[in-house]
Amino acid sequence: MMTIAKDLAVALDYKLTLDNGIIVDASTKDDPLWFICGRGQLLPKFEKEIMGLKVGDTTKFSLTPEEGYGKSYPDRIVDIKKDMLPDDNYMPGAAINLNLPDGDQIEVRVVSIDKDTVKIDLNNELAGQNLNFTVSVLEVRLASKEELVHGHVHSPGHDHDEEHVHGPGCHH
Repeated sequence: MMTIAKDLAVALDYKLTLDNGIIVDASTKDDPLWFICGRGQLLPKFEKEIMGLKVGDTTKFSLTPEEGYGKSYPDRIVDIKKDMLPDDNYMPGAAINLNLPDGDQIEVRVVSIDKDTVKIDLNNELAGQNLNFTVSVLEVRLASKEELVHGHVHSPGHDHDEEHVHGPGCHH
């Protein structure tokens, strides 16, 4: 039986909770998290924690903020003029996408709204949080040559002759 190692395709059922017990993200057995191990698709410490596991194994582990999305920095909470935002349909707590000068987008959270400005938080939503994972290994298999070239796992029935959208990091 294969164990999780670099360049293998892996399917996980996982749950991510914060220290207060709030579930932040979770997969299901019908819709697992697929990735190619060792390709930087997941947090490095997450991958280190699951290395060597095999189908049927379940584990629990926690990542510190430094191992996860970093610390939350107060200087990354800034005021911007309302006219710099894409629209005015937002409220405190909302996540919005901002266009950067280089054409990239960044997701930010609205902290508060004043007459002319909006206070936004540029920290990752999970910055400063301990991340608590429960992970079950559903499948471990060799990644195809095509998957290794494209950098992501292809779903069953995936046909590269058809036009389709690749995931982040795929430049095919």
